[in-house]
Amino acid sequence: MGKSAVEMGHMKIAVVGAAGEVGYYVIEFLKRRGHETLGVVRSSPGPLLSREETEVARIDPENESSLDRALGHCDIVVNCALDTRTYATARERVEKNVRFCNHLLRCAERNRIRKIVHLSSIAVLPSRLTNDRLGCPFAYANKSDWYARAKIETEKAFLRIGRSNIVIIRPGIVYGARTFWSRMAFERVLNNRLLLPDVQGYCYAVHPLDLSRLIERAIVASDSPKVIYASNPEQITWESYYAAHAKALGVEAVIQRIPVHIMRREMSLSHRMVKWGADGLHGAAAFFRTGAYSTMKWVSQIPFRESILKLPKAEKIGLRLYETIADSAIRPHMSSSEESYRPLYPSSSELEMYQSNADLRRVEVGQSIGFKYEISLEQGCENAALWWSNKFIF
Repeated sequence: MGKSAVEMGHMKIAVVGAAGEVGYYVIEFLKRRGHETLGVVRSSPGPLLSREETEVARIDPENESSLDRALGHCDIVVNCALDTRTYATARERVEKNVRFCNHLLRCAERNRIRKIVHLSSIAVLPSRLTNDRLGCPFAYANKSDWYARAKIETEKAFLRIGRSNIVIIRPGIVYGARTFWSRMAFERVLNNRLLLPDVQGYCYAVHPLDLSRLIERAIVASDSPKVIYASNPEQITWESYYAAHAKALGVEAVIQRIPVHIMRREMSLSHRMVKWGADGLHGAAAFFRTGAYSTMKWVSQIPFRESILKLPKAEKIGLRLYETIADSAIRPHMSSSEESYRPLYPSSSELEMYQSNADLRRVEVGQSIGFKYEISLEQGCENAALWWSNKFIF
């Protein structure tokens, strides 16, 4: 495999974005492994990093000289940063992240950084990932949400440089203590009826400790591939993903399989209202989820409803609204025990994601540099549940 970077002498590793949920895992893991580390943050190091004995450098993302001062004595850069602040437009959010990456690349060249590991995302590919799509690793998805666009454009910025010392890592669903994906899974399995499409779809999950180990392996390997996917080799379905989180909490996940064509047609209007609420219509969403939803559900149970909805005009005017709000489209697929749980519809992008069937064992997931994943889904969920049960203390 050749001589590794570690064998070449002492290294100082800068983790950019060390205050983030993944960056914190990475810097703590590297410290425990005996590496000299530097946490690079935009403003505050955050509550977790603040209580650790970690060297921290604060930078101004718009000022390259602050980056030069921080990275002047470093050998390796791991970029976990993503500016999630709200700007006037989604386009501006993407541009801010790309501009910072360009600053970082110029700074790395001036300071002769030996290797850069950039944490991208599997979200740069289409939400519904198939083996055909996986075979075109740089045929980027045409997505409109700012997060996916930021990941796509920042990855492109690193790849444009064309240097052999840059490694792109594309993690899938990063789950575990403190992570968004486990927090969301725990919230969803409690008192909800999860609606999943009736197709076998894979969840490309990876625990942050395995991801940190993969990053270290990419650093020390002298012949790392240009792009590495980070995903547990277990073929995890979305049903097993939610079930493992539920089991870790000591509850049972209530999961209902619905034909895809019905889910596409009857995408929950309440979900859309909640999404709009996230953009500023919180009051309207709150009213809809309480008063309006209850009212429409009651109306849907009026005995003559079926005969009314058979009329073509009524169908055009109200069928989608009634069936979406009242959940009537999926009632034939429900058992009596499931009716007591609130139905939780996926978003349109989640519905596509739930149908992914690509086999990541066919691509580079670290095997060429001798990497093996260690943390099983069950173990990772158990650790995350300990954090959840302690009210996010650690």
